[in-house]
Amino acid sequence: ALFTDRLYSRIAANAVRLARKLREGLEAQGYEAVVSSPTNQQFVVFDASTLKRIQGKVAYTEWERLRGGSKVVRLVTSWATREEDVNALLELVSFS
Repeated sequence: ALFTDRLYSRIAANAVRLARKLREGLEAQGYEAVVSSPTNQQFVVFDASTLKRIQGKVAYTEWERLRGGSKVVRLVTSWATREEDVNALLELVSFS
C-alpha cells in the first residue's frame, strides 16, 4: 500500500528535505559527509569534541570509528522531524 500512488514518496518528502538541509548545513560548517545520501539518512564525520557536545542531546548511531577519536555517525530524519529540530542540531554543533 505504501508504494501505491507515490504514497511513500509523499510521506517521506519532508524527512528527505530536512535531511538534505542537515547535510548541507553540516558541510557548510566544515563537517564531512561520507556519502551524498539522497535519503533521510545522513552519514557524517564528527570529531570527539562534537560527539561530547551532542551526547545525550541528539539521537544518532555510531557507524564507524576513525583514528583520533572521530566517528562516522548516522543521523536520521523522520516524518516527525521539524525544521527547528534541524536548526537546533546545526546550532549545537556550530564552532562559533
